[in-house]
Amino acid sequence: MREASGWEDRESYARFLTLQYRARSPIEAWLAANAPKDMQPPPQCPAIVRDLAALGSQSWAMSRSPCANFLAPEQTGAQATGIAWVLAGSALGNRSILKELGRAGRSDWPTEFLADAAMLGFWSDLKRRMQGVASRRDIDSATQGALAAFDHFLALALASGARGSDLRDHTHACPVSLQ
Repeated sequence: MREASGWEDRESYARFLTLQYRARSPIEAWLAANAPKDMQPPPQCPAIVRDLAALGSQSWAMSRSPCANFLAPEQTGAQATGIAWVLAGSALGNRSILKELGRAGRSDWPTEFLADAAMLGFWSDLKRRMQGVASRRDIDSATQGALAAFDHFLALALASGARGSDLRDHTHACPVSLQ
């Protein structure tokens, strides 16, 4: 994971956190303005900002610059479920990254964002709520929301200079398991 992520030093870790902030900030704002309360994951950006500040990195200045807008699909209601699915599901990856940092001897790096228990709780609750029956329209809408969130992260990652080969294909990660 370290080689694929490129986190060989605190500055490269700060670049990862900065990308997370820049991608999540507009999505969190969109969800706060458009999603029902139960589809709003716990905000992650404050923890990311604290981690960046603790790193004392030049990336901190970049995180304060304007973020790209998040363009959600036409609002039909259920797309917030897909968007929340992407943000909350990433908590599982964050836990994996947290363990990898520990194995690599980097447990002294700030990890409030990666270790956030509130997001894992939201993820568990979201999975339970998604067990119910959903209409085809809601499934399609949730899938479009998830794809929009994945595409947003991907576009920002590529714009930041990430290689396409370093990025996971998201075509099989959408909540189509609702079917």
